[in-house]
Amino acid sequence: MQRHTIQRQIISQVIDKLEGHKSANEIYQIVIKDYPSISKSTVIRSLDLFCDMGKLVKREVANGPYVYDTITSDHYHIKCVSCGQIFDADMDFIPDLDKYIKDKKGFAIMGHDINFKGLCPKCRNKK
Repeated sequence: MQRHTIQRQIISQVIDKLEGHKSANEIYQIVIKDYPSISKSTVIRSLDLFCDMGKLVKREVANGPYVYDTITSDHYHIKCVSCGQIFDADMDFIPDLDKYIKDKKGFAIMGHDINFKGLCPKCRNKK
């Protein structure tokens, strides 16, 4: 049983207000703006706990740090190749896509993550 500390409550409130997908360092930077005494290790331990509790999902993104996502259901992402921001893709998740893999190497397929890449509207307007 994990203790419900003040620091964890503060971090939880930051998570509740998160928009988009943030790395542990980005979340830490948000937390210390108002609570500079909270350590980075406390933030990281709390993020891991929130993942264990199902409040967050830690997602792997190509060529970048793991990001935390408040949408815990399976879905796809788009990464802007200019600014690096990650967005949710507007498409349905294809749960049985894995069955189309013609695996000849002996893998036991356990799921899939698909990340698209492109230019977000803000970066497109800059060019």
